Amino acid sequence: MMGYYITFIINYERIRCCMDLTCVRENAGGRKRVDMRRLKKFVRERFREGSPLREVILQEKDFLEPNEFLYRLPVWLSLLNNYADQ
Repeated sequence: MMGYYITFIINYERIRCCMDLTCVRENAGGRKRVDMRRLKKFVRERFREGSPLREVILQEKDFLEPNEFLYRLPVWLSLLNNYADQ
């Protein structure tokens, strides 16, 4: 049980980091979008070229719908876990 708790804490911190690097903005129509530019800048500076996580995030649009961001987050976390294991 303790292993699950630790995994949850680690993943929570990673999600919080992703959220800290993005922000939600409203466009002219009042629709909310997740601004990916800060996260992309962070990934570009911190991850080596050829890193799957770097390549995937840099291919994203600069603004995502909130549900698109949440759909992609588990994939990014999985890639981040693989990166951390290397």
